[in-house]
Amino acid sequence: MIGRRALVAAATLTPLAARAQSPWKGYYATGMMQRAVRFAGSDDATLAGTLLLPRWSELQKVPGVVLISGSGPTDRDGNNPLVPERIDLMKQISELLAAAGIASLRYDKRGLGGSSPRPTNTLEAQERFFTWENFVGDVASAHRELLRHDEIKPYATALLGHSEGGLLALGWDRAGCMGLYWRQRRGGSWPTSCAPRLPAARRLWSSRPTGQ
Repeated sequence: MIGRRALVAAATLTPLAARAQSPWKGYYATGMMQRAVRFAGSDDATLAGTLLLPRWSELQKVPGVVLISGSGPTDRDGNNPLVPERIDLMKQISELLAAAGIASLRYDKRGLGGSSPRPTNTLEAQERFFTWENFVGDVASAHRELLRHDEIKPYATALLGHSEGGLLALGWDRAGCMGLYWRQRRGGSWPTSCAPRLPAARRLWSSRPTGQ
């Protein structure tokens, strides 16, 4: 597997002007396949998520990334009810990754969306449910779920976290995979400046022997 590396990046975020191009354009049908997943999280929680695969994963294994949303009640798609507009940040990133030949798994954090709801019985139960250790454990569970799918190269995985999600990725030091943390400038959106890096990442992941 790729050695453990934490790449701490403060990306300048500008509007996305162009989509990444298929690395095998003309070779196989482009497009994406979406798969709903449910898996066990930390401390008996159940997490609901979405696995987005590039269409050519039907022919060969592809790299995979776990997307981890930022703080607050932010769902798998990167939307927060405290923000007046629908952003779809994580969904946009997953689609851009798929267009570059990289699969992604994004999930609702515990207490949100289709994942286990917050306890309603006692304050103590809620405190146990929302411990930092449980959130970090959920990242580990999401990574295991990603590896469970046959389309994913087991040696070519990464964690991609936004804001608090990046800290959760760094908090799980047993990943044995690449980690990337980014923060967003006020008023920004996911950038074209990041898009050119995706084919390079795919080439890095694809450089390992095909038998692995």
